[in-house]
Amino acid sequence: MSENASVPSREHAVSFQYTNWRGETSMRTATPMGPFYLGATEWHPAHQWLFDAYDWDKGAQRTFALKDADFTAGAEAV
Repeated sequence: MSENASVPSREHAVSFQYTNWRGETSMRTATPMGPFYLGATEWHPAHQWLFDAYDWDKGAQRTFALKDADFTAGAEAV
């Protein structure tokens, strides 16, 4: 995912609980940048469902592993 793409509108942001590759869990707020897709990255080396999103908490675009996101946890956060 390109780090230089434009920042999306926060209007369609979603909040979810996310566990990163280090096992750290936190609430994240992000705006999806496209559909889910099967793939692998440096941080997600196993072939799996991923999604790219603008992470408002980090101020940058990120790729998230769908298996590590709990969207029910953030249902009331946005």
